[in-house]
Amino acid sequence: MLHPYYHNIDVYPFLWALMFPFFYLVYLLSTIIVYTKLNKKVKIGFMIIVGAWLVYIFPPTDIHFFLFSLTGALFPVGLRYCQMHKKHYQGIKQKLNLAVVYVVLPLLATFFWPIYLGMPMLIEYWNSRPSSECKQNGRLISLANDAVYRLYPQHSRGNEFWVNMTDVSTKEFCDKFSATESKPVVELSYSLKKMCRHPETPNQKAYCDNVKQGGILLSDVTIKATSNMAPSHRIWPDLQTKLNEDLNKQLTQGNTDLAPLDYHHLKNYKEFDDGVALYVSYDRNKYNKIYNIIVNNPNWLHPQTEPFTLYCNLNYEGNQYCRAVYLYQKNAYIDYTYDLTETQKDEFTIQPQNYSQSYMDKQIAAAQKAHQIVTSIFEEMRIEQ
Repeated sequence: MLHPYYHNIDVYPFLWALMFPFFYLVYLLSTIIVYTKLNKKVKIGFMIIVGAWLVYIFPPTDIHFFLFSLTGALFPVGLRYCQMHKKHYQGIKQKLNLAVVYVVLPLLATFFWPIYLGMPMLIEYWNSRPSSECKQNGRLISLANDAVYRLYPQHSRGNEFWVNMTDVSTKEFCDKFSATESKPVVELSYSLKKMCRHPETPNQKAYCDNVKQGGILLSDVTIKATSNMAPSHRIWPDLQTKLNEDLNKQLTQGNTDLAPLDYHHLKNYKEFDDGVALYVSYDRNKYNKIYNIIVNNPNWLHPQTEPFTLYCNLNYEGNQYCRAVYLYQKNAYIDYTYDLTETQKDEFTIQPQNYSQSYMDKQIAAAQKAHQIVTSIFEEMRIEQ
C-alpha cells in the first residue's frame, strides 16, 4: 500500500483530521473494554458498537479509514495480551521487559498512526538539510554568464527553499552548485515570502520588517536570461497588439481621421506628465477592469529596449497589485508582482479621465519602490568576478 503522502496528497490532510474520530475514539472504547472493570453488559454494549462500526465502514472508501478503526480496536487487545503473558526474567532483563511491555508498546500503539503519517515529512526534512559548509559559504550561480550571485540556503523542508531555480531541496542545491566556481543557469526564481521566514542580510531583514508594517509586498521574483525570455512572457508586446486592435476597431467604426498608431486618440487612453500614459480595458474572461501604465525610458531603470509597462488589477481580497517585466541587466529580464499599501489603492474605473496626476505619481513611486527593493536584495547577493 503506497503511503498517501506520495500517492494521494489531496487525501493526506483529511487523514490527519479523520485519524482522531476513526482511530482514537475506537481506541478509547477498546481500551475501556479491555482494561476497566465495568459491568459485563456495558462491555458487551461497547463491543457491539465497535463491531458494528467496523462492519459499517467496510468496504471502505479509503483503506486507511478502515485501518484506523481496525487497529484502534485491536491494539488494546494486543497490549493486554502481551502484558498478561509477559516473560519473567531476573535483574536487568526483567526491568527491560517491563519497560517494553508497559511503556514502549503502549506508546507505540498510541502514536502509531501519527508516526506513520508524519514519517515521510520528517525523512524529507532530514534529507533536505544543507551541510554546515554550504550554509556558511553559500553557492555561486551565474545568470547568462553575466551576473554572479552567492546564495545561502536555509534549513527548510522539501522544495521550500526560497530559490526555486532548479526545484530541488536545499541539500540537492548544495550538492549541485559550488562555493568556489559559479555555474550558469538561464533562470532564477525567488520566493520572497519564504525568504522572510529566515531573512539573513540587512536588506532582506529591512524588507521583511517593512512588509509587517504594511509596506509593499512582492510575490515570487523571476530573473531570466534574455535568450530565454520570449515576447509572449513580456507585457508590452501583448499590450501593443491590444492597442492596435482598439485603434483598428475605431477606424472601422468611422473614425477615419485616426492614424493607426495615435494611441492618445483612444477613448481608454490618457497621457500624463514625464512620458507616462494609462490604458484602461475590461477583461471579459475575468469580469474585471485592468489598466496598463506605460513609461518611456524611466531614468531609474537600466536602459530599456521597449516602454516600461505595468499590468495592474485587483486581487481576490480587493487589493491592487501590479506586475512588472523589464530589462533588469544587459542580458537578463526580471518579472515580479507587488501589492500596494492602503495609501496607494484606489477605486478602479473604466474612464482614464478619472485618474489624476497625483494618483499616477503614486503609482510610479510604488513601481520605483518595488524596483529598489528587488535591486537592493539581489545586488546584496551579487559578487564581482
